[in-house]
Amino acid sequence: MVSLRRRRVREWSEVHVMKFVMKRTSNDQFRFNLVANNGQIVATSETYTRKSSALDTIESMRKSVASATVDDQTAS
Repeated sequence: MVSLRRRRVREWSEVHVMKFVMKRTSNDQFRFNLVANNGQIVATSETYTRKSSALDTIESMRKSVASATVDDQTAS
């Protein structure tokens, strides 16, 4: 049973891997995309003048996203 649980966790993590992809814009600024393992862009950042600011935002998101809540404002 334990090995089955570990396998399921491994399979889930392999399917749900995302990455941050840093890009340089045409005017030498920086932005990043959050990209799912299927290549779909899930989120795009604002533009940053300094690469370090973009990296700081990525690190902040990595630390806090697990505890993020959903504020559904579409309910009537």
